[in-house]
Amino acid sequence: HITIDRLILLTKFIKIVKLNYINVKEEKMISKNMLISEVIKKFPTSKKVFDDFNMGCLSCMGIQNETIEKGCMMHGIDPEELIKAIEDLIKNSK
Repeated sequence: HITIDRLILLTKFIKIVKLNYINVKEEKMISKNMLISEVIKKFPTSKKVFDDFNMGCLSCMGIQNETIEKGCMMHGIDPEELIKAIEDLIKNSK
């Protein structure tokens, strides 16, 4: 038999699991502190987004040492817009 105490404990456990699942699910895949080369290596489809934002990253050796934030700053682009575009493309290509 399940006691009230065990039922309450089980309910709390389920809530914690749900919250953790939501947090993991909504976790960003890409951050502005990631190297551009790291993003391209991990998500090859991101090349299209860099091209769409007119960032000549693919032909520049600087991507090995340049973060998304720095690259965006050099091109006058909001890094959050770029990141959102890359993440949307990744989600839609699955």
